[in-house]
Amino acid sequence: MREPDCSHCTLPGQKLVWGRGEPAGLFIVGEAPGPSETIKLAPLIGAGGDLLKTCLARCGWGETPTYTTLSVMCQPPGGRSPSEHEVKCCAGRLQWELEEVRPTKLLVLGAVACKALFGVPLNRVRGKRMYYQGIPTIVTYHPNYILRNPDAFLDFEFDIDKLHTEYEDFTEVSKRHYVIKDEEQIMQFLCMCEGIISLDIETTGLNEHQEEITRIGIRDDFMGSAVLYAPISNEVAKGIERMSQRCKVICHNVDFEYRWLRAKLGIKLQCHADIMLMHHAIDERTGMGVSRSLKTLGKAYFDLDDWSGVVKNAGGFKRIEGFELDSYLAQDLWVTRMLYDKLLPLVIDEKQEGPFFNITMPVRHTLSEMSSRGIYADREYLTELDWKLGSLADASRLKIEELVGSEFNPASPAMVADLLFNKMKLPKVRGDSTAKGVLEQMNEPIADLILDFRAHMKTASTYVQGLASVIQADGKIHTKFNQHRATTYRLSSDDPNLQNIPQRNKVVAKLVRDVFYAPEGWELLEIDYSQLEVFIMAILAKDDRMIEVLGSGLDIYTHVASVFYQVAYAEVTREQRQSMKDVVLGAIYDRRAEAIAAAHDTPVPIAQAWLDAFFSEFKGVRRFLDEQPKRAMQLGYSETLYGRRRRFPFITGTNKLEVMRQSINSPDQGTGVDICCLAMHRIEQLDMPIQQLVQIHDAILAYVPTDRFDECKEIMMNEMTKAPFETPLNFRVECKRGNRWGSMVSA
Repeated sequence: MREPDCSHCTLPGQKLVWGRGEPAGLFIVGEAPGPSETIKLAPLIGAGGDLLKTCLARCGWGETPTYTTLSVMCQPPGGRSPSEHEVKCCAGRLQWELEEVRPTKLLVLGAVACKALFGVPLNRVRGKRMYYQGIPTIVTYHPNYILRNPDAFLDFEFDIDKLHTEYEDFTEVSKRHYVIKDEEQIMQFLCMCEGIISLDIETTGLNEHQEEITRIGIRDDFMGSAVLYAPISNEVAKGIERMSQRCKVICHNVDFEYRWLRAKLGIKLQCHADIMLMHHAIDERTGMGVSRSLKTLGKAYFDLDDWSGVVKNAGGFKRIEGFELDSYLAQDLWVTRMLYDKLLPLVIDEKQEGPFFNITMPVRHTLSEMSSRGIYADREYLTELDWKLGSLADASRLKIEELVGSEFNPASPAMVADLLFNKMKLPKVRGDSTAKGVLEQMNEPIADLILDFRAHMKTASTYVQGLASVIQADGKIHTKFNQHRATTYRLSSDDPNLQNIPQRNKVVAKLVRDVFYAPEGWELLEIDYSQLEVFIMAILAKDDRMIEVLGSGLDIYTHVASVFYQVAYAEVTREQRQSMKDVVLGAIYDRRAEAIAAAHDTPVPIAQAWLDAFFSEFKGVRRFLDEQPKRAMQLGYSETLYGRRRRFPFITGTNKLEVMRQSINSPDQGTGVDICCLAMHRIEQLDMPIQQLVQIHDAILAYVPTDRFDECKEIMMNEMTKAPFETPLNFRVECKRGNRWGSMVSA
């Protein structure tokens, strides 16, 4: 037995926690002992140890002989991590244990253990299959980190599961390719393509309206990877389109390929599967460093180093040598193809093949076509709006100066804080903060003027100048729609973010939306689902009473107000309806009386009475809200009516309340997204002059010919109101029309 070098260590006199277990098999290295490990003189015990055992058993290591040890044998004081010197003092002992045990696999847990064995940060090698002195090794998070960050559990389990598979070197195979320049040979190649085909393109930039395609890569399993150089003839373009209709084309982020091929070659690419969206179907997490880039997935599943370095080293796609870029493209094609084979069984195992192939992919084509279509934006109007907002901001500033009696800069947080808290002696809410929420609580005229000034300035900088910068040569804005940015599957948009146009400030919302207009002979038609989340809750909860009320055509908010306030349905005031609207929406998302009371500046007992009145009538909803979190925690996921899942693989005291909330919210919100997106897809398939432009939340905006407005409106309403699953309810919609988006009127 080799003792640690305690004579030079800064942790003298501490109890030594030795490794323990059986020789051979799996060797696990942790960090440093905690209090329970020091008391019991055993490594990796307690809650973290229990989590590790559970995960090992789930990954098939439960019966494997295991030896467990630590990088440092003594507990550092104050809960700190061991120093590099302290780790080195234990290095000889750790090496001796490895030589004595002679394991077949090595699992390294946490940043300290990673640094002890490999000398590099954890994030550089986490999850990558490696070898340590010839032993197959995986480095991953420490289980105690997972207890603090439950969202990382899937990565932790995924890394441990990789211990079963051996490393293979695919680098040389993946770069093989050939270039076809002769058009006749290209057409022969396209005609011979069959089965699963991976497709990728390389361009001179990211804007399909300003840059150019340089080459198209197509990989057939039998013929390998072919690279086609631009310019692409019309005949070849049509050949690619026909090939995509005949074969199962797979891409990574097909929205990019679709928009570019649509803009440059005029073709509609048919894509069987998008690798990025396939991964989202089995792991819908966002944040926590989650990335679905091709390079990240290649590293996760095949241990491939980031091969984009060749592009960066050359100074970008415009400067890279032709052969190097061809090889880079071939590797993209190969990884895309291999990821399809890797991810498809996981999608099937998660029972997500139905939602993915019947919802995600058809809707992806519709969204990409809408992005390619674009929406007209008035550049001259934006110039006028910029001036108008500047004038409004100046007017607010002058009113403030009139009240203050001196020059004042509302854009300066320091001057605003000095004015409000030092000169006016107003009570502080959060220190010297003058954030929007703080000013809104003050109920002071000068605070309202400061808010107005900020709103006008923000609108000018964020929306007016931002929108002007993305108007293309065709006079349109082409936003990009994302399906993978939210755990609830809600859509988002980029360049610009049209989902983020302000709504609460109606004046600002109208000014900004009026940028978008219909061309001559066309009108804008907006159809918005009404009370969709309430309809979905009635279906999810199987609440017969709520289904009866909605089915009768009554407005649910007015109905609840009439019951609570004990007035006739026709006599409910606007204020009474609004208060009950907030209660109904709060109730179906299981918000507590305290939250509703705070929103209405109402005593908690009154808010509780509102909720009690609601649940006394709609008992099915109350039952669903009580049972759904239990069901989700038992299954490890919640589902929409279409079977899309929001997963909760690891539940602790840290995230339990959030899991309960998400288990209720996700089925309702996710089903609403599917209903709206599927209606949009059906409308796109119709042989009608309906040009869908934008989907924002529960509304669809489209161009329709003025002389066929009523016909198009009825068809869109029919597609949106009919439920695509068995239910006694038809959904409700509200329609608007107009030449400018912000000035539409009821239709």
